[in-house]
Amino acid sequence: MARLSCSITRHYVYIHRLIYKHMDAVKKGDLAAIKKLALEKSSEYVRTLRDLNANTILHISCHKALNPLFEYAMQLEVDVNAVNCAGDTALILSTKRGDLHQMEKLIAANAEVGRANDHGNTPLHYAAFWRHTEAATLLVKTANAYVNTQNIHGKTPIQKTSGALQKTLQDFAKEQGDTIIKAETRTKLQISKAISNAFKTPVYYDWAIQSSAIQILAPISQTRTAIVYQGVWKTKPVAVKLPAVSSDLSEDAIGAIANEISAIRNASHGSLLPILAACITPPDMCYLTEYIENGNLSTLLHNPAIEMSPGYAMRIATDIIQALGYLHEQKPPIIHGNLKSANVMLTDYGFTTSLFNSRNMFPNFLNDVEWLAPEILAGEIITDLKGIDIYAFGMLLHEIVTRMHPYQIMNAMAIGIRVVVEGQRPEIPVYVPKALAQVIQQCWLEDQLKRPTAKSAQSFLAAIRL
Repeated sequence: MARLSCSITRHYVYIHRLIYKHMDAVKKGDLAAIKKLALEKSSEYVRTLRDLNANTILHISCHKALNPLFEYAMQLEVDVNAVNCAGDTALILSTKRGDLHQMEKLIAANAEVGRANDHGNTPLHYAAFWRHTEAATLLVKTANAYVNTQNIHGKTPIQKTSGALQKTLQDFAKEQGDTIIKAETRTKLQISKAISNAFKTPVYYDWAIQSSAIQILAPISQTRTAIVYQGVWKTKPVAVKLPAVSSDLSEDAIGAIANEISAIRNASHGSLLPILAACITPPDMCYLTEYIENGNLSTLLHNPAIEMSPGYAMRIATDIIQALGYLHEQKPPIIHGNLKSANVMLTDYGFTTSLFNSRNMFPNFLNDVEWLAPEILAGEIITDLKGIDIYAFGMLLHEIVTRMHPYQIMNAMAIGIRVVVEGQRPEIPVYVPKALAQVIQQCWLEDQLKRPTAKSAQSFLAAIRL
């Protein structure tokens, strides 16, 4: 535990030192360094960058009157309504200085003029306090700021100023009506959570992109759980998979997805098509792989015009089980969870505990039941996740050697009854070599713990001579 804690602490300090270094460039207004940072990391990194006081680059540009940085922040579409640890928005900071240029741009970008900080002071309170008459007029006449708004001390902007500006605000108030309203401020719990979040170690992924970076072209395939499109990313043709449902995900769920994508990207095998990039921002979540123009194994197997020698069929099966074995040997093991001929060459990862896993996203949908192990169909506790992949491989091996769909012309319910209730499996034709039939049957065993490992299955296949 001590070592783990030390490791986490070092990582925490390193990340925050890195952010402080980057924020130093921001506070100095070093636009060249900031643009370089956006190229090296990403625009999203710079857009969401914050210092320990939760100031974005937009906050700093407004506070320090760094207009080139301000223009760049607006170009990046930094959140104009983001608040720092004191609840200040960029508009509040610009108004404190009476910067009409910044204020006009922020208002045009839908900055909330009635948003108060943790003291209950709105931008108009600060325009009044600092006697910025033009700024106050802009807020009221252009942005409809409400004059009779009280801060947490019961003070309105009228009571925060004097002289001619006070008279002007009184006149504005008469036009708006005499109703006094209380400024909405963050609760103590919200403030506490925001401060806590500021001290959390931020995590950035070099593969994370925004959905706007992807050009979607024609749809390739669609199931109940996902749609796959042909697309373009960085001028490269890609396959873009969009889950059918990706909203209302918790931060923990998104974090789990991100960790799994990172794990997959770290896996490197000749028969695995890597994830090139992914967007993990709901509701536009998707991931990208290389676009394979030649289609998938299912298309190959079920095209009668294509001849396939026994040796070529075995080579395909061997490639698949080698890739599967590689995934299972990772620490922690990577479970494919969605192995079928339509997904070979293993381009369609079905993560076991993430958004992209159709078994978890849609547990009541009987999707592709031909490849589902009986323990899944029966809703049993799964003691060996690897066994799910091995069962599916057995079904896939049967499909490769027979070039027939498993359980042809049977519906999902009939398949479920045959597999779970009757304990039956597809018929293995007599022309299939006995040694190969035994491998298939071993993969199909009812007891998930008695199925061979991927490594064992690979050895069995290697020993077969056709």
